[in-house]
Amino acid sequence: MDKPGKKYTDSAMQEFLYLISQYLLYIKRTRPPGIERQKRILKVLNDLVLSLVKLGIAADAVRIPDIDLYLKNTCQGLSSGTTRDNRSIIRAFLRYLYHEHRLYEKDISVQLISAPVFNQDNPPRFLRTEEVSRLFAAASLSTPKDLRTNAILHLAFSSGLRPVETAKITLDDIAFKQGELSVPSRKGVNPAVFPLSEDTVKAVTAYIIGARPESRARELFLGLYPPYEPVTVYVIRSSISQLMRKAGVLGTPYSLRHTYAQNLLESGASIYEIKEMLGHDSLKSTKKYLHVDIKLMRKVLFNDTI
Repeated sequence: MDKPGKKYTDSAMQEFLYLISQYLLYIKRTRPPGIERQKRILKVLNDLVLSLVKLGIAADAVRIPDIDLYLKNTCQGLSSGTTRDNRSIIRAFLRYLYHEHRLYEKDISVQLISAPVFNQDNPPRFLRTEEVSRLFAAASLSTPKDLRTNAILHLAFSSGLRPVETAKITLDDIAFKQGELSVPSRKGVNPAVFPLSEDTVKAVTAYIIGARPESRARELFLGLYPPYEPVTVYVIRSSISQLMRKAGVLGTPYSLRHTYAQNLLESGASIYEIKEMLGHDSLKSTKKYLHVDIKLMRKVLFNDTI
């Protein structure tokens, strides 16, 4: 982008400052803030405007990626509370610009939702394609434990189940001919049916034939030594964690769940479909998984192309 000329910059700055002054008058009339709060609002908006004008962006041309860039550059080192407050101030200002001045064709403030995870020490991590390939390549079929781990990996990757849900899978939940997995009891409110790939069906079948002990228990995954009881959640987690370390892949067993959510998002699934497949009882929980890719999440949520 060419650097904006001085006249353009001055004009854009004057327009922004006028809008900010009008906004402060507006909030004083509708919900008067204290003096210190007014100072904070003014500082955040002035800093934002300065950043936008330097980029040559006029008031009527603001887009959410511009706001994201500002937040990314200014929120490093700030507390999560301060970052949320900055975003709240900007969101309210954008809402005002739409409703009172009609600067935009739609209310873009609603797009400034889940915070990009600039301040989180451990943001949800999904696996890249190359990491997924390494993980599956590291899976061995040499021992009964290997066969069990391989089946656990395939099911976790293809269904996004929580480790506790994987531990509860029974033989009756799998329709091998149809290639489907039914999960009747979930943390969320609805059961779910997952399609199983041919590779997943083969991995589960190989485990049942080659490693699963004979038992009256209907749970799919059993211990390898007598009395062959159903495995605990710990076994599910440790099986995946050990394989990830072997493959040199950073993450936790839940990274497979994040990856499943990411794959659904990239395939064009709606947030409501993803909510059901993840077994969430609220969209708020689903958004935590989807902020792994903010641009795609906005497209799913708002059919947004900016």
